[in-house]
Amino acid sequence: EGESVWGGSFEDEFDDRLVHEERGVLSMANAGPGTNRSQFFITFKSCVHLNRKHSVFGRVVGEFQTLDLMEQTPTDKRDKPKQPIQILDIDIVVNPIQEATQKEQERIQQRERDRINAQKQRRANALGQTVKSNNSDGNTTNDKLNDEEEETKGAVCNIGKYLPNHFLQSAAG
Repeated sequence: EGESVWGGSFEDEFDDRLVHEERGVLSMANAGPGTNRSQFFITFKSCVHLNRKHSVFGRVVGEFQTLDLMEQTPTDKRDKPKQPIQILDIDIVVNPIQEATQKEQERIQQRERDRINAQKQRRANALGQTVKSNNSDGNTTNDKLNDEEEETKGAVCNIGKYLPNHFLQSAAG
């Protein structure tokens, strides 16, 4: 049992983007909320039941040979290694908060592209037009609604923001 750099226990720090969903996640060991000290663990598989119970602070990247050896180490009944495992050196490659923030920004940008494409599609449907949409890869595509709508495309005259003239003419006549 070690001691934290703050000299005692410290509070949990949860971030919903940092989860125990894969092999090699580094997380604080604790005895309950707010009892983090100096012990941590590394997951050998997805352990989503640990989310919001243990603070994730990193993950193993690159070569997994060391993790494989740790996983094969014999343990006692309490899952404690029979022989001590020492980590003598580490390299910090990526800040997990930065990486999670980048993924979140990409997700938000994709949702915005999807929202804009859906809005364009609704307007095009109302006007009987072809819509250009942005794919997730950033490319633009032309999506034709159908041949009949494409034929009337040039003759459409808008009334208001969304309704073409022919909607009102068919309703009146």
